[in-house]
Order: sequence, then C-alpha cells, then structure tokens
Amino acid sequence: MLSAPSLTSFTPKLTFALVAVVLFSAFFTALVLIVFCPRLSATAYAESSTPETAATTYTVTYHANGGYWWSNWSRPTYSFATKKYEQEEGKTYQIIDSKPTYGANTFNGWNTESDGSGTWYSPHQEYVCTGNMDLYAQWLGPVPAPTAEPTATPEPTPEPTVEPTATPAPTATPEPVTTPAPVPSAKPNYRAMCRAWFRYLRRQMIGLYK
Repeated sequence: MLSAPSLTSFTPKLTFALVAVVLFSAFFTALVLIVFCPRLSATAYAESSTPETAATTYTVTYHANGGYWWSNWSRPTYSFATKKYEQEEGKTYQIIDSKPTYGANTFNGWNTESDGSGTWYSPHQEYVCTGNMDLYAQWLGPVPAPTAEPTATPEPTPEPTVEPTATPAPTATPEPVTTPAPVPSAKPNYRAMCRAWFRYLRRQMIGLYK
C-alpha cells in the first residue's frame, strides 16, 4: 500500500516550487487589486455622487374663509386663518380633518372657490397632487330659533253712527203770471181805400183813350 508522504519527504526543489507558486499568487492578487480597485472605486463613487432628480413639490393651502384655527401649542394661545402643506407631484393625499371655527356657523366642507362655485372636497377625501391648490372652508349660517307668532289683537267694534235727518228744502213760491194787455186792432180806413180805387180806375180810363 502507498502511504501519504510526510513533511520530511519534500525535497528542497519541491519546497522552492511551492514557495514560488505562493509568492506568484500573492503578487498577481496584489497587482489585480492595484490596477482594478481604483477604477471600481471611482465608478462606485461616481454613481453614488450622481444627484437624484428632485421630486416636484406643490403647495396646498387651506383658507378658513372668515374663520380660524386655534393653536394651543404655545403660550399665549393664538389663532391663524390658513394652513399650508408641501406635497409631491403624482402622489395621493387626503384632505385634512382639522376643521376651523367661525362663530355659530357650521362647517360644510372645502371648495376650490371662496364662494362655493368650484370643486367640492370633504375631510379624508383622497386626491392626486397635480399642482398648487387653494381650498376654502364653506359655512352654513346658524339656524334661527323659531319665533312665536304674535297674537292677533281683536279689532274694536265700531259704534253705529247716527246719520243726521235731512232738512227738507223750502218749497219755492210760484211767481204770479202777468197776463199781457190785449193790443187793440186797427180799424180799416175806408176813405183812403176808396181814393186809391178811383185813382186806379182813372188811370185805366185814360189808358183806353190814348
């Protein structure tokens, strides 16, 4: 049977060869590290030092629209009328749940226009950030307390008015009718009539003899 060689069985030549191989391997490894490691390090540094493109951010501003938020974070307590939030483009966000106060009015959501003519949003509603946005609080006025209707006051009964008795007009006394006196008729003048008749006959007679 063959037995494993012992350390004492290595000849000086074999020992020298093994040492040479080990030294060559160490030299080759060191050469590779010296030549290629700086390049790899430079590439890694360049990649790590390349600035990433910053995400575009927009501002969402909440306006109390006549109301305000109370802050108790510091002393003294103070109020403010707007809240602003920085948000990244393309990301999904929710409408804030913090509601302002405005006297006895009731909060009724948010709108992109102060008069409520724009787009409506409610608390916790999700939306995608696409640009700057202003949201205005909308308010409902206080409900007036019911007023009792006034009791109608009865109108007084008018007293009957006694009409005065008409005084009869006095009867006019008829004036007496004056009877005209008769005009005496003229008597015929027979003498003048006869004279006129004779003169007529005379002219007729004279005319016959001519």
